[in-house]
Amino acid sequence: MIFVTGCKGLNEKLEAYRLRADDYLVKPFEPLELAARIKTVLRRFHLARPRPEGTVLRVGDAELSLHTLRFSSRMVPDVEVTPTELRILECLMREADRIVTREQLMEDVWGLDGLEDTNRIDVFVRRLRRKIECDPTVPEYLVTLRGAGYVFRAQADHSRPSDTAVNRMDHVIHDAPAA
Repeated sequence: MIFVTGCKGLNEKLEAYRLRADDYLVKPFEPLELAARIKTVLRRFHLARPRPEGTVLRVGDAELSLHTLRFSSRMVPDVEVTPTELRILECLMREADRIVTREQLMEDVWGLDGLEDTNRIDVFVRRLRRKIECDPTVPEYLVTLRGAGYVFRAQADHSRPSDTAVNRMDHVIHDAPAA
């Protein structure tokens, strides 16, 4: 909820946030600013949406459990990931074999517009590689395409993507049977 009001006082703002406001905008304002604030609130909502219990994302031999924060593959039987690592993997796996730019990751994972420092992506990708790759220095799943972004690969032969052609791979999302 965004409060749009002519009240500029601190007490009014604090009361709005006490009433669970997501943002507070004082009149007069530019319509583009309101549109940007609405987009930001919607992005936050999207990031916080609950995932159904048992939802699993599969790409090739890799599997990501969105509810239990677990990744497994032929090379890594079962590893726990953090919520942020999960969002990164989810974003990359949903776009399997497609280039995902650093800006896309910043927006999809953190809800930031790409103007922020993207070093945090490098840090999280390095951590993920240590968890899910047999040799993090020669990644087979989380591949960097210099100057372009990242690609999640999960083909059986784990062939390396080229900078000129990245083939689309089938991936499926399903609800796992209840245990």
